[in-house]
Amino acid sequence: MRIRAFVSLAALGLVLGCSGENTDVLVLERNIREHTAEFEAALDQQDVEAALQMFTDDARVTRPDGQVFEGKEGIRSWLENVAALYAVDVEIGSEKMLVYPDGKKALDRGIYFVDRTPTEGSERERESGWYRLFWQRQPDNTWKISRLNWLKAPAPGEEEPAS
Repeated sequence: MRIRAFVSLAALGLVLGCSGENTDVLVLERNIREHTAEFEAALDQQDVEAALQMFTDDARVTRPDGQVFEGKEGIRSWLENVAALYAVDVEIGSEKMLVYPDGKKALDRGIYFVDRTPTEGSERERESGWYRLFWQRQPDNTWKISRLNWLKAPAPGEEEPAS
């Protein structure tokens, strides 16, 4: 009887210990998903300042055409250019989250859709593909984007590009 009770308590301790670690990761994942939603809202509203606050100073954005914008000023010029040319509707759908073991970096990847309506009266355009958001925990425990990669959608039957 005592052995069975000890084994049951030990098993309970293992379960609780494991769930504690998983809860920490789940909390981090939820926190990062919330930041991703805030980023999506800033893009939708074309709020350049709010979007810029979500990037590290040395962040880099790579567009599907390979064009790269580095640092906050480079990213600002890209965001302002888009805002001047288009009204946008952005959808970001997270499919996989990876929190690095040290808890200081995370990768959020998924599918995006951007509907762009030119300000000069042309028809709406739709772009879609995969995205990779590389998040980095800051010294004050906030999360900021260090890298954002927009990747082209594949032709039917093609696989998702490697990370």
